[in-house]
Amino acid sequence: WILNDTLRNNVLFGQPFEAVRYNAAVDACALRHDLSVLKSGDMTEIGERGINLSGGMRKRVALARAVYSPLDVVLLDDPLAAVDAHVANHIFNNCIGDTGILRDRTRVLVTNALQFLPQCHRVVVMDGGRVAAMGTWPEVQASAAYASFTEAMQQVTAAPAEEEQEAEQQGATDTPRKGDARVAGPDAGVFGPAATTPRTTADVAG
Repeated sequence: WILNDTLRNNVLFGQPFEAVRYNAAVDACALRHDLSVLKSGDMTEIGERGINLSGGMRKRVALARAVYSPLDVVLLDDPLAAVDAHVANHIFNNCIGDTGILRDRTRVLVTNALQFLPQCHRVVVMDGGRVAAMGTWPEVQASAAYASFTEAMQQVTAAPAEEEQEAEQQGATDTPRKGDARVAGPDAGVFGPAATTPRTTADVAG
């Protein structure tokens, strides 16, 4: 969540300002470019009385807050979900993973970004609120629960493609009119609703 305050104070969250520590958190969470385009930089007011942030930037501000905090255990609820692949790689490598700024802390990461699971120390597959599988990445890959998980992911991923193909076939029989446009609906997603897709929890370090 975001405070009605400056971006800097949203990161500090009541902690005293230390320039080196603050700049390290900003860089690790890929916020440097965002600060450069904001009119007042990190002194820009955000929240209900300030500018509206994108979902990805809100995630990264909250992540920078966790990085700046002195706490030994960090719980990360899908921080990679609202960012593109390039930014996700930057955040994992420079912040969350074993080469990141949080490497000396215990990190519990909830994510559907399967490409990062091989770098996690322990992986837990959750399905319907239950622990369906748990272990190292190779152990989880060999489990029946993971096979069901990947099958569900493939079905959810394939659904928008099938809908798009049907729309194209339908469009071929329609008489196009000037100004007509076809766009993907807002419900089309790579992973689909969280309630119908198993999720993974990765204990990155402990």
